[in-house]
Amino acid sequence: MAVNNKLTKEQKGKIGNLFIDYQKNFKNKLEISAVTSAAAKEIKYPPEYELNFPDEQGGYNAGGDDANLITDFVMIRKRGMTLRGRSLEDVFSPVPDGLFLKAVIKDFEWCFNNVIRGEDEGKCRVPLYAVLKFCRALAFSKEKIIASKKKGVNGQ
Repeated sequence: MAVNNKLTKEQKGKIGNLFIDYQKNFKNKLEISAVTSAAAKEIKYPPEYELNFPDEQGGYNAGGDDANLITDFVMIRKRGMTLRGRSLEDVFSPVPDGLFLKAVIKDFEWCFNNVIRGEDEGKCRVPLYAVLKFCRALAFSKEKIIASKKKGVNGQ
């Protein structure tokens, strides 16, 4: 989600706690990052976020940067939808292929290290995640297909 301005500590707390409460009602995992409109428009590596939910403990991170947001930006432009405000194309700039591949490679390194060493916290299905990521990257590198991890396995 894109916000017009940087969030205050109080706003981050209210939004983060709202996500925590909201998540309790659903069995599927909710993942949301809030970035400023400027971060969505002027793509930098790694992109900065105002809020990232969930963190490893089910809470939220109130600011930082995350290379994985690059792949999220690509997916948002391809498959996202506007709930309120300006169109996605207006808010999120296209991600250059080189930055997308840089983010994918960084994720590959994480996957490889965790498959070789074992799961980092024992909570992540790293081998499955790695296979899905590799299929997604292959679909992009071979045919410029922007696919979710799941659709990458199916070649869509």
